[in-house]
Amino acid sequence: MASRAAGQKTGGSREVIKWVLAGVALLSCQMAMAQFTPAAAAAPQVAGKYAYMQISQCEAQLTTAKDENGKVTDVNTVQNGLMSVGNGYITFNPKFSGATHGTAIVNGSNLIEGGSVRVNGNGFSWHQKLENFRAPYSFAATTFTVGGQVYAMTYANLVNGFYQTIYLVQLDTTNGSGNPNCLNAITATRQ
Repeated sequence: MASRAAGQKTGGSREVIKWVLAGVALLSCQMAMAQFTPAAAAAPQVAGKYAYMQISQCEAQLTTAKDENGKVTDVNTVQNGLMSVGNGYITFNPKFSGATHGTAIVNGSNLIEGGSVRVNGNGFSWHQKLENFRAPYSFAATTFTVGGQVYAMTYANLVNGFYQTIYLVQLDTTNGSGNPNCLNAITATRQ
């Protein structure tokens, strides 16, 4: 019950009844809302072959040298940056409904990548290549982990127990390039 200042009159038993009724009403509302509150999301049902498109980008960083008048006299790269796009097919094994971990296999995906900034001959040129990989994967309700890389995940379009579309995003700080500011985005659609 609410506290009262010294000497202030309370409503006696009416005040007690009012607070008891307010408590019962609040408890009833909480119980009713609990019936409509969804349970924690379960791991998604993803299996089989998915077509995917991946976009990656890493931040480019530059330094400049200036003369005594403040005019830029030289530009150098600290981080060359990276832009890449790829597509292909990824197969999740095992292929049965309900699997939340297994092996992800990519064969013959197309990858185009290059430096986002080239200054004074630094950076790397654009190229296209085929890429294959096989790595363990696991799903949880909101994350996808493949080859040790963790992605935030959403999914949509449930058909016959399988999600048809998966959306993955990641701030990649362990990409091997030494650049801590990279992002990856992947959309995959079940075939």
